[in-house]
Amino acid sequence: MALHDSSSGADTRPKVWMLSLPLLLVGLALLLPGLDTAAQELAASFFQDGVIFVLVMAVLLGSGVIQLELGRLTRFRRAVWVLPWISAVLMLLGELFWQSGGWGGRIGGIMLVTFGFPIMLGSGIAVLIPFLFARGRLVRMTAAAIAAGLILLGVIFWPSPLNSRVELSAPSRMLYFEPDGEFGWLQARDPAELMQQLERVRVTPCLSQPVWNEVRGVLLPLSDGWMLVARYDGSSWICEYAGEPEKFDGGIARWKIFDYSALYGLLRTSSMWVEE
Repeated sequence: MALHDSSSGADTRPKVWMLSLPLLLVGLALLLPGLDTAAQELAASFFQDGVIFVLVMAVLLGSGVIQLELGRLTRFRRAVWVLPWISAVLMLLGELFWQSGGWGGRIGGIMLVTFGFPIMLGSGIAVLIPFLFARGRLVRMTAAAIAAGLILLGVIFWPSPLNSRVELSAPSRMLYFEPDGEFGWLQARDPAELMQQLERVRVTPCLSQPVWNEVRGVLLPLSDGWMLVARYDGSSWICEYAGEPEKFDGGIARWKIFDYSALYGLLRTSSMWVEE
C-alpha cells in the first residue's frame, strides 16, 4: 500500500499575489490627486481623451486575460510572474522619467505608465480574485474593507469644480509678487473671460501648508475670505484669507488646484500692469 503524501494537496503554484497586491496598492496610491505623478496625469486624461481611454482599457483587459491563461499552465508556471514584473518596471521608469521634468520626461513618463498601469491593474485583478475566492471569509472581508477604503479615498480626493467649493466673483485686480518681497498690481483685460477660465479649474483637498513665496507668482482674490495663489513653478492652491492681498501671509491652504500647471501663465497673459 502506498504511503500518503501529506503535501500532495498543497497548492504549489507560484505565490504571485505577494507581488501583485503591493503593486496594486502602490499604483492606486499614485493616483491620488494630491501627488504629482505620471499615474495621476494618466487618470486626468483617461476620461478626456477617447484614444487614451480605448488604449488603456484594451491593455487592461488584454493583460487580465493573458494572466488568467498563464495561471492555467501546467508547465512554465513561473511565467505568471512576467506581467507583474513588466508592469512594475514600466511604472518605476515612468515615474522616474516624469520626475526628471521637461517635455521629454513628461511624455516618456506618461507613455510608460499608459502601458504599465493597466498591465498592473489587469494582471493584478486576474491574480487576486481567484486567490481571494479560495480563501476564508476573514480574508475576503479584509480585502473588501481595503477596497472600500480606496474607493472612499477616491471620492474624497476626486477633483471637484472650483465653483462648487469656493464662491467666485468676477476677477479684476490681482497682485504679482517676487520672492524678495517686491510686488505690483495687475488688471484683468477681460474679467468675464477670465471668470470662464476659472470655472474650468478643478480642486482637491490640500494636505499640507505650502510656502507661498518661494518663487514669483500671482495672488488673485476670489471672493470674501478666499485667495488663489498661482506660482511660476506651476503649483497653485486656494487659501482662506480675508485680508488685503499686499498683506498676505500665506493664509490657510484648503484646496489644491488639480492638473492646471499653466494657471500662472494664464493669469499673467490675461492681465496688464496697473500704473500706481
